[in-house]
Amino acid sequence: MEIINRDTTQANGSSPSIRWLLGQIKNTEGVATGEIISTIRPQDILADALKQELSAAGYQASISKEINNNTGKRVVLTDISVQLDETPSLTKLESTCTILLKLKLWKSGAVVKHSEYRSKLSDIAVIDRDQLPGNLYQKAIQETIQQAVPDIIRLLN
Repeated sequence: MEIINRDTTQANGSSPSIRWLLGQIKNTEGVATGEIISTIRPQDILADALKQELSAAGYQASISKEINNNTGKRVVLTDISVQLDETPSLTKLESTCTILLKLKLWKSGAVVKHSEYRSKLSDIAVIDRDQLPGNLYQKAIQETIQQAVPDIIRLLN
């Protein structure tokens, strides 16, 4: 099974000089005071998580950037949106992570389904506040992939 990780961004992969905006840090009045950034593209993170889950389910999954002419089974990632926000206060940190994953499932050279999966998680931390946004991002990725994989397996078998 081939996972096609196409998007409209010009840069490929990750580079220390390239940063991907995941969300904002806002004060308690809702005014943006900073940005949450990553050196790894959200598209690459979700494509890799999808590959790992499909491999764990017994499929030979690979990631590529372009659709080739074979007529096998494909998952084409058409849109990935991540919004990770945090609001620190004196006593706690509130964080919210929303992920939207859109994909097309191909089988025998034709699209069999357009699918959309989303996850929205929120949490509050009083201790270990610096770990909350990363943990929430990871849980949202897992929740999104857990929604998508059974659908993919069912439709492409």
